[in-house]
Amino acid sequence: METKNATVSKPRRLSMEGLRRTISDISLELSKETIDAAAQQLPRISEVEDASCECCGLYEECTPDYINQVRDKFSGKLVCGLCAEAINEETQKNGGKRKKL
Repeated sequence: METKNATVSKPRRLSMEGLRRTISDISLELSKETIDAAAQQLPRISEVEDASCECCGLYEECTPDYINQVRDKFSGKLVCGLCAEAINEETQKNGGKRKKL
């Protein structure tokens, strides 16, 4: 059996200049992450309010924007999701014509 002599060299010593550069690079990366995190803040959450369905009386928590969208879609009436589905089905049965709520 043959054995090979392996020479193990000591790890190279880092100079102070190399350490300073490494610390500087790490600091720069951390600064970039902080700036990126600040730029990716979540949008402000709209306030919700209790809204009552004008068809069945069900109460839901809705944002003012959502309430306006529903009213625009259903002739100024605020309807819950269940009633909206029923209205859409009836509309399809009537050939696209909606009856007054």
